[in-house]
Amino acid sequence: MTVAPRALALTGGVALALTGFAASASAATTHTLALHPTKMASHARGSAIVTQTSAADYKVTITASGLPAPSTLLKRRVYMAWVSDGQGTQKQMMSMLAGIPLHTTGRGAYTGSRVVMVSKVARVFITAEGSAMVHAPVMPIQGVLISSMTR
Repeated sequence: MTVAPRALALTGGVALALTGFAASASAATTHTLALHPTKMASHARGSAIVTQTSAADYKVTITASGLPAPSTLLKRRVYMAWVSDGQGTQKQMMSMLAGIPLHTTGRGAYTGSRVVMVSKVARVFITAEGSAMVHAPVMPIQGVLISSMTR
């Protein structure tokens, strides 16, 4: 007879744990950053949807359109989006970037998504790169879209 109350208590504890998990998962915050064109791609436009999934994890989804073929920008082959936390000097920020490879959806449109581990998403920018395997933008930076700095 003592087994039934313990089983119910265990089941109730699991139900409470699952309820708490569902509540914390739905507490994610989302905001959108507009991506502004540079002179390298003056007709381009885009956005970054940033969703905080946990204390230092953000899902960043990029959409961009009106981009020229990357090969027209110093023989680069792919577009990469970069997420910066805005901390430190410009040189330090270049080593603290999270890259998101973008793939074409046709006619100058690109998209990409990734969960990145940063303290905050302060800026997102898109560059043309020689490969999607790079860990930082190649110099000189061939930036085509950039967001305003967030606080």
